[in-house]
Amino acid sequence: MILIIIFVILIIILIAEIFRYNRIKANAFSEAEVTRAAEEQARKIKYSDPMITCQYCGAKIDTSIDKLCRQCGGPYDDNPEWITRHDVKESFIEEGTAAIIAKREKKAQSETERIMKRIKKEIMAISIIMFFMIAMAAFGYYLYDQHRYQGNESVNSDRYRNFIPADYQIQGDGVIYDKDGVRITVTGVYVSESADSKVYDDDLRCTKLGFHVENKHGKNVSIAMKCSGVNGIFKQRSYIYTYDYFRKKADVTFYEELNHSPKDPVSELIFDYIEVNSIDYDYCGRIDKPVYLHTTVDKKDSIDFFDKKKIYSANDIEIYASFIREKYLFGYKLYIVNNSDIDFSLNNLELRMDGVPVKVERLQDALLPKGYIYETDRIRSYQLELPDMIGKNSQISVSFVDNETHLRDFSTGFMDVSELSK
Repeated sequence: MILIIIFVILIIILIAEIFRYNRIKANAFSEAEVTRAAEEQARKIKYSDPMITCQYCGAKIDTSIDKLCRQCGGPYDDNPEWITRHDVKESFIEEGTAAIIAKREKKAQSETERIMKRIKKEIMAISIIMFFMIAMAAFGYYLYDQHRYQGNESVNSDRYRNFIPADYQIQGDGVIYDKDGVRITVTGVYVSESADSKVYDDDLRCTKLGFHVENKHGKNVSIAMKCSGVNGIFKQRSYIYTYDYFRKKADVTFYEELNHSPKDPVSELIFDYIEVNSIDYDYCGRIDKPVYLHTTVDKKDSIDFFDKKKIYSANDIEIYASFIREKYLFGYKLYIVNNSDIDFSLNNLELRMDGVPVKVERLQDALLPKGYIYETDRIRSYQLELPDMIGKNSQISVSFVDNETHLRDFSTGFMDVSELSK
């Protein structure tokens, strides 16, 4: 920022110096001005002898005192002697003009040389700053470009945690995407060491997934991936969401944290969103349906509903609700149990408070696989604070879509959750 300010100031000074340089050059060689100055100088010439002889009577006339001849009263404005003394010749004016031009030219040359030296220094300073700024921009872009693209990583990227391979493996080849030369493979599951022991920070206990990306598409690409389902629980706030860039011909292994406790083995993963785009936006590929990945363990997670209220039960769907009162993490949460034999999508959610609709985050084709529990994020308006929601008559409505046939699409209608916030 300081360099930019200095650069702008130097540009302003340079413009002012160039303007001044041109002005001095123009004034030094103004012919009309120099001629007027020479004539003015000629008019100011004083003669040492103001006496002339009257052409009528021969008497002496003191022109510094008399306007007419004292002896005969004759005028002397046409006196040859008077005219000769006061008639400035062209040669005299030209000599005076040449002298003034030479004098002014010398002065202008000295001044312009001094200004030109300053201009050259300023141009040099501006050039150096511009070169430095361009070099810094190029270096910054180089660093950005280097860090923009995903490279090979180690599973242990910090000193506080040590990850080791889980004692179970991915079943099959682990491929979750393979289109148009881009292949994405889950290489394995890694857990933080001593996962069962109590550590001072639960956030340090987590699971990681290894990913291997091969880009033979022929262009640099971006890859967005979302894993929202693990072991029978599907979360609106995904277990993994990653967005990275990969160079063409990339053969890269990297690791992403899975928001899942390492003491609970991962038996099933659902990648509900994978999209690959070329950097020039000339290509876009995505999965047509969710990708299920299984491991060599068989386990299903569950949620304890003892502190949650059942607000709906029909169409093989059960819905439980709770209200979180934390200052910055407040709002309603729904736990939707799919006991049916088909996959549903949740495509709409509405909240009313005291009969007035409240704008909330929409559910865009959120997947509810059969046998899964869908856990929503906090349902609240970002325009309301916690006190604004407590004690209000609140109702929530959810719509379900049967993606296969649409024969079993339905809506719950508005379910009363008022007691939860009182």
